[in-house]
Amino acid sequence: MGASAYDEERPEQLPDQVPRLNLASVIWPQLAACAVLLLLGALSIWLLSGVRAYVAGEGIWSKAQKDAVIELLQYVDNGDPEHFARFQSSINITLGDKQARLALDAKRPDADLARAGFLAGGNHPSDIGGLIALYRWFRGYPNFAKAISFWAEGDVQIAKLQQVANELQSKYTAAPGNYGDEVYRKKILALNSSLTPLENAFSSTISDAAREVSSIIFGFQALVALALLWIGRRISRRVVAQSFAASQKLGEASRRLQLANEGSSDGLWDWNMTGGELLMSPQLRRQLGLAEGETISRLAQVWERTHQRDLGRIRKAFRDHLAGRAGSFSEKCRLNVNGEYRWFHARGRFSHLDDASVLRFSGALTDITKEIRAERAWKLSEELRSAIFEAASDVIVVLDEHGRISFANPALAQVFGYTPAELAGQTIEILQPQALRAAHAQGFARYISSSVKSIDWRRVQTTGLHRDGTEFPLEISFTEVSIGKVRFFAAFLRDLSPWQKAQRESLRSKKLLDATQSLACIGGWEEDLASGSRVYWTEQMYRLLDVQPATYTPDRGSALQFVAPEYTAIMKEALEKEEREGLSHDLELVMVTARGRRFWVHSKSSLVMQGDVLVKRTAIVRDITLQKTAQQAQRLTWTLQRRTSERLSLALRGAELALWVLDVPTGRVTHAQRWEMFGYAAPPANFEEWKSLIHPDDLEATLATMDRYFAGASDFDEAEYRMRKADGSWVWVRSRGRMVSNASQGESLQYAGVVMDISAQMDARQVMQDQHNFLQAMVENIDIGVLISDDEHIIYMNASLHRMLGHAAQSLHGTLVSDLYTAESYAQKMLRRNSLQQGIAVPVTLSDLRQKDGGTLRTMMNTSMVMWNGRPHYITTGTPLSEQEMFEAQIRASQSRFERVLISELEAQQSHIARELHDSLGSELAGLALVLGGARTAADREPDVTRQLDIALEQVKTAVDVTRGLARGLTPVSETPGGLWRALERLTEDYRVIKGVMCNFSTGGEVDAIPVSVGNHLYRIAQEALANAVRHGKATQLEVVLLKHEDFYAMSISDNGSGFKGQTNAGSNGLGLRSMTARTKFIGGTLRFDTLRERGTRLTIQWPVARQDKHANLRLVT
Repeated sequence: MGASAYDEERPEQLPDQVPRLNLASVIWPQLAACAVLLLLGALSIWLLSGVRAYVAGEGIWSKAQKDAVIELLQYVDNGDPEHFARFQSSINITLGDKQARLALDAKRPDADLARAGFLAGGNHPSDIGGLIALYRWFRGYPNFAKAISFWAEGDVQIAKLQQVANELQSKYTAAPGNYGDEVYRKKILALNSSLTPLENAFSSTISDAAREVSSIIFGFQALVALALLWIGRRISRRVVAQSFAASQKLGEASRRLQLANEGSSDGLWDWNMTGGELLMSPQLRRQLGLAEGETISRLAQVWERTHQRDLGRIRKAFRDHLAGRAGSFSEKCRLNVNGEYRWFHARGRFSHLDDASVLRFSGALTDITKEIRAERAWKLSEELRSAIFEAASDVIVVLDEHGRISFANPALAQVFGYTPAELAGQTIEILQPQALRAAHAQGFARYISSSVKSIDWRRVQTTGLHRDGTEFPLEISFTEVSIGKVRFFAAFLRDLSPWQKAQRESLRSKKLLDATQSLACIGGWEEDLASGSRVYWTEQMYRLLDVQPATYTPDRGSALQFVAPEYTAIMKEALEKEEREGLSHDLELVMVTARGRRFWVHSKSSLVMQGDVLVKRTAIVRDITLQKTAQQAQRLTWTLQRRTSERLSLALRGAELALWVLDVPTGRVTHAQRWEMFGYAAPPANFEEWKSLIHPDDLEATLATMDRYFAGASDFDEAEYRMRKADGSWVWVRSRGRMVSNASQGESLQYAGVVMDISAQMDARQVMQDQHNFLQAMVENIDIGVLISDDEHIIYMNASLHRMLGHAAQSLHGTLVSDLYTAESYAQKMLRRNSLQQGIAVPVTLSDLRQKDGGTLRTMMNTSMVMWNGRPHYITTGTPLSEQEMFEAQIRASQSRFERVLISELEAQQSHIARELHDSLGSELAGLALVLGGARTAADREPDVTRQLDIALEQVKTAVDVTRGLARGLTPVSETPGGLWRALERLTEDYRVIKGVMCNFSTGGEVDAIPVSVGNHLYRIAQEALANAVRHGKATQLEVVLLKHEDFYAMSISDNGSGFKGQTNAGSNGLGLRSMTARTKFIGGTLRFDTLRERGTRLTIQWPVARQDKHANLRLVT
């Protein structure tokens, strides 16, 4: 009834003469503007990509130049052709870029030649097109042309560097061995210094050019956007005009539709309350979910559909409007539509039409379910945003257009120490140091007046000021928000202190991980099957396989060439099984390096699966050659039980030692084994042949060591020298021997010992020495002032600080410290010195230094104190704070790493060899002696056999004594409680008995708890100190004392020798003293030398009790 009635009373149709808009004429200007904006955006992205490629190329160029300088400096020192080849490889990268530049500057630019040059310069192939295009299009742009001039000047300096290298090569080729030319070193360093500013200027200038062009493009985009707004305004005005004209032609509609339109334009109704007739629009029927033919004729049907919670309110509003207490009916309620309650907004009005006795109720019904749900979601979102704002760890500050703080979140108190209420109405400069406030205020005022940003507002790193005056690193981002015509600025501030600390810890952890992997000989590789089976190797993997990363790119097929042929099929099957079944592999196999060296590895993989598909696998490869060698030695030891005649030879092979026994009266080698490890089928027949195998440069020192042993100056004849192998190459070895028989008792004088290959240790020493030389050169040449002084005089000042003050190098050495500072700064320095003497750390401070021309230089100074020869010395650095921290971290990390690595590896290797000698070889030789003794008893009736068995038994006993003596020398301190003092007691007893020197040992307090990890270092220090006192000080009385105090241990070694006399006298080039110092630092102690009043020297070592447990596992950390 309702639908048909509604159709019968539908208003007349709209006129056909309503004007229509041409959609194409409205849209095409906007499409054109969007296309222009997209084109400009793409141009900006392309420009930034090209600049990024140039910056990346400059980084590759700079790294290659620095690598070339380092290799050439090493070539200056040692003349090694390999360093010159590496220099040439690095310099070719810069020459490739030069080729590209010259090809593009030619009258007819050669793009192919330029592409080849950029590829040779290490640039990524995908970047080369942008590099060429940017160069050709912007070559004439001023800033870009300026950057190209810096590039060309850099190529000129590179050519000079190449010329110096060629001259140096010619010189070294003509006169080999005459290395270390300081003239060429200074030339190289000068060229390197001239290149660094050019590199920095190139990056800065190319970035400036990009920013200028980007600003131009941004300005043009802004003009296009304004033009688009103007066009939109014109079109909108035309649409409004046409709509108004159309509304004039619509005419009068039906009276009933006019009443419904007064209520709503959604679902419409007209209800004759008197006659019960209800007319509904089709939209209303759909809203209420009415079926075909279904209608509503009674008010009770409406109340049945209304939600119970809304019914009372709706009925009251209906009655109020009917009674005239409300001008209209307008309520929101929930109605049941097909079993689901939906929200509606009902609006209507009672009226009398035609006949006053007829009451009509007309209006509209709007489905507002989505709006209600959106409103609730918006409220929840607002609550969530408010909660996030309150709980955010970063500081959020809102400023008005005058730069005053409107409000801030609670994180302000945690980061800056202020509550938001305290800073309301103040400027944000209160959160900055005084030196930055004026610049920030000027920049903010300039932007308010011009709306032009001078810097990027995103993630600006600056310095914050805490309420207590503490400064800390800060990251700040700004954004502008306009509400109407009012401008606001939101600032997001983040304390970078935790992030920088975490970054330093991450870098330190990475360096430690790299060092650990290098020491443990662990490499790694990863294959990304999801991106086409790309293979990545770690640096240690390249080193394990003797492969240069620049010459080889790994892939699955070619990488298998490094697997020994007998294991290739096994490895292939393991990889296929991973892809087929998803099972990781765990294998031990043999690999072959690029130089043909075979070694054992343990390979273990980890897989990443997506469902049943393998997408990535990672594996570690650990060199287990030593482990396999030890296992092989164990197997050979077992074989020794079955083959008595080969036992000693197999044990020596397992320990990687060559054995020799020299008959001193005849000068002939009577017994030797394992010389095949040096490529010889037979050992040297006599002493003269053995001397012919020693490197000529090492022969004199080796023979002098032997003479000192025979003269009684040392317990063992121990020497390190280069020995020629059978193939003519030289290998570093350590020879250790002693007398094993006594001629005074009628025995033949036998001199026995072992030879060990120590090439790896010598390489480690060379690395440490190179690092030391590098650090020394860095201290002398870096742009940081370094000053070392005692209480009154300048002892050392590096060249940089001399230059800062305008003096010639070394001209201030020995002058008074007070002459260097102004009166006020010197007074502050004395206060800092007093604090240091009291053990109080002093902060970095500003000091004014006197310059040669009478001016002053303000420098950030950091001072520390060390005790040397019983007197305090002060080390002061002058530098900006960030550079100072970087310099000190590099120094400490490098020294600590190499000292720990060298000492730990030496101790570990000696302990390993001692265990092998004592546990395997010693036990087996003792067993062999028992077997020969039993055979001797059983063969009493066979004189010839008995005589041969007696000779064999004596030789085995001699080998047992040699083996056990060597084991005790390698690990003197046992792991039982009191191992250290027992070892020191044996050491002093040996000096009394063997050397005839009065040597006493005593203890005080509980010293049994000193762990073996600390005891080994203390024993080596005592051994070195006693040897120096006898050998260099000619001491005749020695005393070793080991004491336990309340919170520290102490060990002192005293002698009546000639004294210290200001020189180390601790071995060649002071290695003995450096070794004692490094070992003392290793256990966390202090080392002091004192000259006794009468005659002699006392060495004292103190180390804290609290550090004992830490050192028990120190090797694991290293």
